[in-house]
Amino acid sequence: MIVRLLTAATLVYAGVLVLALVVVLSTIGVQLWLISRALRDTKTALAGVATGTASLRDHLSGVTTLIDRNVSRIEDATRGLERPIDAALDRSARRPPRQLMGLAP
Repeated sequence: MIVRLLTAATLVYAGVLVLALVVVLSTIGVQLWLISRALRDTKTALAGVATGTASLRDHLSGVTTLIDRNVSRIEDATRGLERPIDAALDRSARRPPRQLMGLAP
C-alpha cells in the first residue's frame, strides 16, 4: 500500500515537474520569438535609414576634408605661437613682480 502511494506521489510529482518545464520552455520560446521579430523590424528600419542617407556620404566627405585641412592649419598656427608665448613667460618669470608692474626700475 505504501509503495503504491509513494509510486503515485512520485508520478504526480514528475508530472508537475514536466508540466512546469513545458510552461517555462514555452515562455522562453515565445520571448525569443518576440525578440527575433523586434530584431527583424529593427534590421528593416536600419536598412531604410542606410538607403535614405546614402547620398549624405558624398556631402559629408567634402565637409570632413575641409575640417581636416582647417584643423591642420590651426595646429600649425598654434605651434608657431607657442614658442613666442613660452619665451615671453620665461622672461616675465625672471623679472621681479614690481618691475613687471612698472613700479621699480
